[in-house]
Amino acid sequence: MQGWQFWFLLLLNVAIGVLIFIGRNWIKARIEQSVRSGFEAKREALRSDLRRSEEELKSDLRSKEAEITALRDGILSGRTQRQALVDKRRLEAIDGLWAAFTTLAPFTMVSKMMGSINFDVAAKEVHQYPNTQQLFRMISGGDQTENLARMAQHPGRSQQPFVSPLAWAYFSAYQTVVFGAYIRAKVLEIGMKDAHKLITHEPIKNVLKTALPHYSQFIDEQPVGAYHLLLDELEKHLIAELQKMIRGDEQDQASVDQAARIMEMVEKASAKLAEQEVEAGAALS
Repeated sequence: MQGWQFWFLLLLNVAIGVLIFIGRNWIKARIEQSVRSGFEAKREALRSDLRRSEEELKSDLRSKEAEITALRDGILSGRTQRQALVDKRRLEAIDGLWAAFTTLAPFTMVSKMMGSINFDVAAKEVHQYPNTQQLFRMISGGDQTENLARMAQHPGRSQQPFVSPLAWAYFSAYQTVVFGAYIRAKVLEIGMKDAHKLITHEPIKNVLKTALPHYSQFIDEQPVGAYHLLLDELEKHLIAELQKMIRGDEQDQASVDQAARIMEMVEKASAKLAEQEVEAGAALS
């Protein structure tokens, strides 16, 4: 082989090696650039998605906050409106209950007039003295049918759900006491023999002792006619409870428990008075 051919082949091999080296590096660089470009594109897309998700999340949060605020404001507004309606209904109930209380006035008068009568003595003797029956007719008020109907049907008596339990209990106790006095007066007016055996004072006594426990000794020591002296105390307690309602004072558990005890005694006394009224009516007929 001639010398130039040797050098030519040598240069050719070197050139090929250089081209291969350059090509390989170029391909590697292109691949790396392609990978880098793809990675950057994906990273940018991811960043974009993250930014978009963050904005959407912030928007959702603002929307939720607005909904919660609107809901809270609506609840507070509704609660305020409901409370205003409850307060209005409570005041109407107070007026209604007091109006119903005034219907008891005729029977309150009977109770006070019976205060000067020793019932047990009169009940044993009245059937022997027909003329005294006129006196007791005057005391009982004669025909009280209209007043009884007005008392029983007065719309204020439907206010129980809207007044405090203790206010209703004092009202009921007062009514039971005065109606008991009316029944005693009617029994004497009829002139029923052995009327003292028909009438028992224990239920009324229990009502008063439960409603006014600090007067228990007085109640035990005094005759039934003296019970009218405690009507003013029951009225004061009723007014005090109505004033608490006007102020919006909450009932404590002790008051609720006392109201329940009073109403238990009232129910027992009312049942006994109804029984006595029926027996007195049967005797009259």
